[in-house]
Amino acid sequence: MWEARARPGRLDDLAALVAAAWPALAATDGFAGGELYRADSATDPRLVAITRWRDEAALAAAAGPGWRDTPVTVAGEAALHARPPHVWHFTPVPLD
Repeated sequence: MWEARARPGRLDDLAALVAAAWPALAATDGFAGGELYRADSATDPRLVAITRWRDEAALAAAAGPGWRDTPVTVAGEAALHARPPHVWHFTPVPLD
């Protein structure tokens, strides 16, 4: 899960930039799907991407050696952030 807080008035720009990069992400070996969400708040606009991967190795190969702590970003994205983005990693819990 990746979360970025947008500068006030820049959420549309951030969402468009990430959406434009999504096809390249989706074409990455091991990518198993994901969603992009936005929180249209006047005081705390945010964008959240939840992605699913075949396995941890595929994610590590796609995101690089700092994948656990360092968010992957696209060119021009930093200027749209109110603060640096964060990443979290989760594994599924069986509900049987």
